[in-house]
Amino acid sequence: MLGIDFGTTSTKIVIRQPFETGARAFAVPALPFARAEGHPYLWVSRLWLTPNGAFALQPMPQATVTCAIKASLMACDAENGPVLNAEGVIRATAEEAATAFLALQIRQAKGWFVTEKATLVQAKPPRWEYNFGFPAASLNDAVMRARYQRCAAAAVALAAKPLDVTLPAVKAALADVAADAPHWLQRQRAALHPEIAAAIAGFANSIRREDGLYAIIDVGGSTVDCCTFNLFTARDGGARCPVLWAQVELLGVEPWRLCEGDDRAADDFRYLLDTLPTTVIWRTRFKRAPLSERWRAGLPLFFVGGGASSQVHKESTGQLDAWLRENTRENAGVWIESLPAPENLEHPECPGDQVHRLAVAIGLSLPEGDIPEVNLPDDIEDVELVRRPGMDDKYIGKDQV
Repeated sequence: MLGIDFGTTSTKIVIRQPFETGARAFAVPALPFARAEGHPYLWVSRLWLTPNGAFALQPMPQATVTCAIKASLMACDAENGPVLNAEGVIRATAEEAATAFLALQIRQAKGWFVTEKATLVQAKPPRWEYNFGFPAASLNDAVMRARYQRCAAAAVALAAKPLDVTLPAVKAALADVAADAPHWLQRQRAALHPEIAAAIAGFANSIRREDGLYAIIDVGGSTVDCCTFNLFTARDGGARCPVLWAQVELLGVEPWRLCEGDDRAADDFRYLLDTLPTTVIWRTRFKRAPLSERWRAGLPLFFVGGGASSQVHKESTGQLDAWLRENTRENAGVWIESLPAPENLEHPECPGDQVHRLAVAIGLSLPEGDIPEVNLPDDIEDVELVRRPGMDDKYIGKDQV
């Protein structure tokens, strides 16, 4: 199982042998020149395009570089707007750049595994399956979901071919899957999962799990993804995770760094950052889960992501408890729930307190049956509360006689 957490700032990959003894998992290291923030397992989401149309994960002579692969993919003009220009002649769109980047990452990860863990594949060649993580709010958008499906399907297909990853090869791969990308994903044993489901997979399969309503704030390099979800056990024993409300905004660590030196911009940023989770929680309270016991007992919230150590993001999240207590008659607040430490994960190049940054990739490396099944917000209807009849409904007034 190859789990790929494709981030706006960095990409994390974990490979697992789920059906072997111990179900060992391996964090795939980034090459030293490509490490985000010096972290050995965070590969900077960066791509080069040479004048002859070849893509690369490392600097090349006369090549053009882009660091906005995923952010460009999330933009409305991702299909047509060029994000990479080589000498003004060779141009790649956001979909083409994302496909090339993912294909190259798949190749380098598989190459690392069969080289560094050769003894594990001596008996027989590995049979690969792939899980890709994307924000729940983006997957809830049909246009965005189809875009991700095309890129992932084309990337898996291209990575398996004995071809250089060039612009013509990427265009051909995208054209091949365009008619039915979901079918191509299924054929290649690949799937897309909301990042939230992958992040909480370990918790959902642990003895700590308690069924009920939860919230999660995932702070990344560029984005903040906020969701509410119900976690419960289905009749077949598997975990279910309907996402009740989801929103993703460009309010991550890097946008904050651009704003913090300007008082007005910093105030605007803090306002938007504070508004994001309160909007998601409030809409959940009144539209999706008004009868949840959490509004009386307290709402558990997971605060995760590589940017969770950012002071401005910690302060914003820390205010949620007082905010919810002030706005609920039961005075129930928010309390921070922690994710369990991963089991059977080999990560020799970084200390244990830094492994949390791989949480999504770790969850994505699990077999599909161990990742909570998700219903997206558009698949869930608002709850209509029945109004209690008042006294006027019980009596006939003089004007009605």
